[in-house]
Amino acid sequence: MAKTGSKKPPFVIVRWAKLGGQEMIRVGSDIIFVARLGSEKSDEPGRLAVELMELLSGRTEDGVVFHTDARLRPDGEKGLLVNTIAAYEQYYRQRSLNYGRFNR
Repeated sequence: MAKTGSKKPPFVIVRWAKLGGQEMIRVGSDIIFVARLGSEKSDEPGRLAVELMELLSGRTEDGVVFHTDARLRPDGEKGLLVNTIAAYEQYYRQRSLNYGRFNR
């Protein structure tokens, strides 16, 4: 993986399912990437997240290490791959609640 030149990680990974659970061998783990404040001004966290997902989901001679799925993020595949905690908070407090209310 590329080096960022920073001693702090550009994001944290939150998983919504069991990553590596033996009973979920063929099921993907839903993950989101949460950036530090100020990271939204740079493309670097997004590039690193793509690189990490390719590394985890890449095929090896022993098969795929982990099946990852980042579509649970706000706006799904069309949304930012890496978002700040403030953006996730706004989404979960406003948009996701409204979505559930109108789609029952």
